[in-house]
Amino acid sequence: HHHMSIHKKRERDQPIMDEDGDALLEATTYWPLLGKVLAYISLPLLVFTVFLAIQDDGVIQWSWWMVFLPILILLFTFLLFSASSRLSGPAPGVLRALWLLITTCLSTFVLILIFKLEKYPNPVPTSTTLLFIPMYVIAAATFLGGLTAMISGCLYKNEDMKRKYFMSGVPVFVFSLMLVPTVLLLAYKNGAFYGYTPSVSWAVVLIPMFVGDAFCFCIGFCLLLFSCGSQKDAVFTFPQLGIFQGIIAASVTFKILLILRLDGQLHVHMIVTVIPLLAMLLLVMACGIAISSNKSHEGDLEAALPRKKGYMAVNSTPPTEDGPPTTSR
Repeated sequence: HHHMSIHKKRERDQPIMDEDGDALLEATTYWPLLGKVLAYISLPLLVFTVFLAIQDDGVIQWSWWMVFLPILILLFTFLLFSASSRLSGPAPGVLRALWLLITTCLSTFVLILIFKLEKYPNPVPTSTTLLFIPMYVIAAATFLGGLTAMISGCLYKNEDMKRKYFMSGVPVFVFSLMLVPTVLLLAYKNGAFYGYTPSVSWAVVLIPMFVGDAFCFCIGFCLLLFSCGSQKDAVFTFPQLGIFQGIIAASVTFKILLILRLDGQLHVHMIVTVIPLLAMLLLVMACGIAISSNKSHEGDLEAALPRKKGYMAVNSTPPTEDGPPTTSR
């Protein structure tokens, strides 16, 4: 009797786990937490965009440290996120390491860029070649990280782990296919290879980003069709998908205006050029708020428990003469 009491106490103290040892609650808290992160990061990006535009227009003459202060705060927050078990727990280990590497390299890039804009004298590193080295690392790490996650997913025998790694690696790998040529073209355009600025149109430099926009539009359109056909099983709601398509439209509009301005074909203030970018960031914030407030994921736990083998319920009671064990929700 004493042995059975100890065993029941251990059952009550054990959290809800699946057969792989991962808490099922991670799936129900990941999406709302990700929505809050999207809503949070859009605010400093919004402030930085305004600061950068009015600094370029000559409205303010601040130090570049002040202009980039929202970005520096955001990067510091990213480093804190990489240590968060709630946010990084559902992601594979290779992608968590990739996140930390990208954050470190991006911080290095921003610091060198500030040094270059402030025109610090030697020996402060301000060369264009050195400036793009962190971006090369980010592009290569993103490509290899996504590919590694996909290969790892194919090698796992467990279906849950296979799905977790493969589906997490696919978007990272696809994003790297856009990022790698964009970084190389930007470096070439800014003279990081040969020491001079070649006569290449900015439209050519941003071609990979337009291809990425087209791919994201196709993905969003397919999700919209799936949601129309099966609203009950849809992962995203119609307002969320509408916001996603609005983000893509704003991104394309901003890049077109930026190309025209940088090539000297559009003579407007920078604050006018970044209006679509500001709209895109506001849409990202709205998308994050919509995802974090979506209550549809709260039922995932109850739906997942009956499909798992050997799960252990919280506060389970022993069987009685009247029927099977009961579980308190």
